[in-house]
Amino acid sequence: MAWLRFLAAVVAVCAFAPLAAQSPAGPRTYPQSDSRYAAPEKDAAVLARQQQDYAADLALCEGGDLPACTALAAALRDGAGQPQNRPVAELLWRKACDGGIAQACRDLADLVRLADGWEVSAEQAELLARACTLGANNACAPHARLVEDGVGARANRAAADDLRRVACTRGDTASCLALVQSLTGPRRSPAAREEARTIAAKLCAAAGDSFECTAARRPFGPVWRDDRAALLADLERACEGYGGLACFDLAQEELAARSAPDDKAANARALAALDRGCPASADACTLAARLRDEGAMLAACDGGDRAACHAFAMRYQDGGFAAGDVRKAQDLLIALCESADADAAAERANTCGTAGMLLLASAPPDDPPPDTARAEALLSRGCAAGAEETCFVLADEWVAGNRLARDTPRAYALIHDGCTAGFRRACNWLINRLARDPATPLPPADSDADVEGAEPPFPPTPPRRVAEDICTTSHVAYRGVTYADTVCPSTAYVMEGSLVAKGAAPWTALIWRPERIGTLAVGPSSRVLCGGTVVRTGWVLTAAHCLTDQGLDITRTGHRLRLGVSDPNGAEGISYRITAAHPHPAYTGAQPYYFDVALIRYDPNSGTRAGPAFAPRTVATDGKAMDARIITPAAPAQVFGWGRTELAQGPVPTSLLRGTVLLRTPDACQRTIKAPDGARDTVLCADSANRQQACSGDSGGPLMVFEPGPQGPRTPVVIGVISSGKACGTAGKPSRFTRLAHPAVQDWLRRMLPPR
Repeated sequence: MAWLRFLAAVVAVCAFAPLAAQSPAGPRTYPQSDSRYAAPEKDAAVLARQQQDYAADLALCEGGDLPACTALAAALRDGAGQPQNRPVAELLWRKACDGGIAQACRDLADLVRLADGWEVSAEQAELLARACTLGANNACAPHARLVEDGVGARANRAAADDLRRVACTRGDTASCLALVQSLTGPRRSPAAREEARTIAAKLCAAAGDSFECTAARRPFGPVWRDDRAALLADLERACEGYGGLACFDLAQEELAARSAPDDKAANARALAALDRGCPASADACTLAARLRDEGAMLAACDGGDRAACHAFAMRYQDGGFAAGDVRKAQDLLIALCESADADAAAERANTCGTAGMLLLASAPPDDPPPDTARAEALLSRGCAAGAEETCFVLADEWVAGNRLARDTPRAYALIHDGCTAGFRRACNWLINRLARDPATPLPPADSDADVEGAEPPFPPTPPRRVAEDICTTSHVAYRGVTYADTVCPSTAYVMEGSLVAKGAAPWTALIWRPERIGTLAVGPSSRVLCGGTVVRTGWVLTAAHCLTDQGLDITRTGHRLRLGVSDPNGAEGISYRITAAHPHPAYTGAQPYYFDVALIRYDPNSGTRAGPAFAPRTVATDGKAMDARIITPAAPAQVFGWGRTELAQGPVPTSLLRGTVLLRTPDACQRTIKAPDGARDTVLCADSANRQQACSGDSGGPLMVFEPGPQGPRTPVVIGVISSGKACGTAGKPSRFTRLAHPAVQDWLRRMLPPR
């Protein structure tokens, strides 16, 4: 009853003077799914305090206090003190923005973008311009980008740079970095490049060896590659001025352009750069040592030293030098394998299997390799010589029937022999295969196989009504008009997935919510915000909508990254401090979440061990071009996460879950999501008849495939980031994943991430 009386008071008091800038048609209609959804886990004391704050701001706003109107709008947006209602929040922010409150204009621009969807409107540009002019630094960088793109007026790069200069002078690092990028772009004058170097030097002097310093001093953007002479000149100056990583970058460019491994002039230039960077960069020291060793290895190989040839091929395979090294390694290993003596089993095991896997990897996953018979012969020879990984590659390829001819009985016989001989992994392979094919031969009982992912941890539950369980509708009165707003939480939980053995997915990361976010008390069952994937030491890949929680930046609210975790509710894993969060620049925050991908940086030195933990490992992101990453109908992929196992408010699992989803082709996905031209091919769609989907809580986690690669025949590769889904656990509703093969995503990842 107290809550009803409070709402009645809200309705009675909300009678402000007319707004000067109110849209003639009133506030917009907002999408039901909104990443700012406020979870209803508020105890009575927190709710009462929020209601008091709301009532106080309401009274002040009615009396003309515009900062109070701004705070009131934020409360309505987030559902703090009363149900979330974005239409009335829009009206209040308009009132405050018209009155000169900079942050109100900035927040209103975000809200308008949420309502308008993908298209950036002239009104959004005007609001950002007003916010920047009034002093909201966080509005200046996006405003300058719109000016440069010509949104709302003629495109004007010079005017955009002027805006960035002003904001940079006021201390906005994002504007400084954007200005450096603009000034060092193609066809910019030497004076512009010199200005960029001055800005970079100031950033580095203030921030030290930080991400901002690295980003400012490192030429980035694919257009630089078109003017290699200018790139090398800039890198040379950066190496001379900064040393360390800048010299390492210069050496990498020199090595990438080598005509051959014995290109002595390019090697000499690279070594000179590495020697300058070595005192400050361990990577530079390591690469210098490898490069000096290369000449000796080549000479020994040419002289008939097969061990040196093999070592040299492995150096190529792991990406030690220039682009195209894998083909060189493939040719060299094939020659070693095919010329090996009959009794040289160890050499065949070390060379033949790897050569066959590289030959398989030289074609798209669903296409035959250039020489199928040769690839199969190489793999068979390596397996027969005792290369265990090669045997699993053969079996997987025979079962899949894509790159090698399907031969399921032969695959089963091969793996069953391995299980009988005592190979535990072979027994696990058979047990997991049993879940899909009853014809799989049974492993012997004494094999002690780990039943990993053989069956779901909870019994299946029938689909239930969804919308009534997870959506809320508020009715708030403003100036005699009642505005309704329906809000649903984003959906992203792995439905009825399989348990993952501890340490079996060491690349998974967990974004952990603090016990309190502002005035919101977070219950034990709601501490999991999102998942993620460790892609470099200190870097986690996740979804961009996971960077805010209750409308607040997770870098400022005490959120932590947990690695080495299986049970999120247990005292285990290692917790790290989040130092920065970087959404993709094309992400708008509006549904339906195009370019919903982000990188979180954590401090590797801040780790706190809570208990038992398995060792975290990094994993590769998709490096294939879209035309090479072929998506066939119902192609299987894996999702990982800690989401709920049932619809709506099901139990939170006590272990990491793995689910298999079936991908839709890009054309089928496009027919479902109807993405605009600027967002085509940015989303992967997937679903599964057995209800293993991605829904909320798994947002940000990986969509993965396992394929032959530098780390082995089943190298895990992240091809997508879990973004959202609809009506999880029901048929015909696909989950959505941000596609990492999209060139705008790949270019951004290359610019942001350090070398592996």
